[in-house]
Amino acid sequence: MNIKVKPFIALVAVVVIWGFSFLSTKRALASYSPSMLGLLRNAWAVVFLIPVKIWDERRGRRRKHPAFQRKRLSAGNLLVLALAGFSGISLYFVFENNGIARISVSEAAIFTAAIPVLVMLCESVWLKLAGAHCGGIKRRQWAGAFISILGVVMVSGAGIAMSGDVLGYLFMTGAACCWTAYCFLTRGLFNRASYIKIVFWQTFFGFIGFIPFCIAEICRAPVSLFTPPAVVWLHLLFLAVVCSAFCYVFYAYALEELGAAASSLFINLIPVVTIVAGFFLMDDRLSIPQWLGAGLTLIGVYMGL
Repeated sequence: MNIKVKPFIALVAVVVIWGFSFLSTKRALASYSPSMLGLLRNAWAVVFLIPVKIWDERRGRRRKHPAFQRKRLSAGNLLVLALAGFSGISLYFVFENNGIARISVSEAAIFTAAIPVLVMLCESVWLKLAGAHCGGIKRRQWAGAFISILGVVMVSGAGIAMSGDVLGYLFMTGAACCWTAYCFLTRGLFNRASYIKIVFWQTFFGFIGFIPFCIAEICRAPVSLFTPPAVVWLHLLFLAVVCSAFCYVFYAYALEELGAAASSLFINLIPVVTIVAGFFLMDDRLSIPQWLGAGLTLIGVYMGL
């Protein structure tokens, strides 16, 4: 299989799974607070990733893969991993969950759709500071990013009127900035370790990052970890193993192969997957502008590759 096909398939799998994860997240949030859900989700993800990490290291040594011929992670590398896990997992979900609680899903989708443009802006500045004269962001990619944003706006059915909740807008802006930071912090680590090892440590540090938020929530309103029904635990297991462990591994792999700009652009397909899934599974009705918006989003993502 062509090397460019593999990361493409990985990203498609990620956006489809993350698009469906909304239902499980919504069900789990009925029993857990946003921070507590994040803590439990990443705790189970770390447990699952331990044997995966051991298998990956043994496989790499047997095949003498270059990723395992590198030096051990230094204290500086671990610090970057901790920052990436805290920004892309802990802070991102805290900001996003609190933002969605204050503004409509349609408004939140617009902020999320702005992530690719933010990533491209940061990458352009980075390349300019590094003195790069080639390999920068192409006009076609810029056009694709803005076309995909227009598609997300149409798919979400967002109107011109905004809710006016400034705090909700600030939370979603924080989430977009945190994911951008995660992309760039992660990109610089691929010459030090395999993407599975990177995701393991990021998930571990992300789990640690939820602890202070959970302590603050428990102090305000004590919660029980064991009273939710069994179906909630199934949703939690799906979020931990599939949505966190598997999807972050797939996304890190695509990030290494395709770069931050192209990988981030696929995030705009998540609301498309969620709404189209609602059409087929929940008998939701979609208007013609929403179908057109889905098409524009697909075109924009294709242009950004």
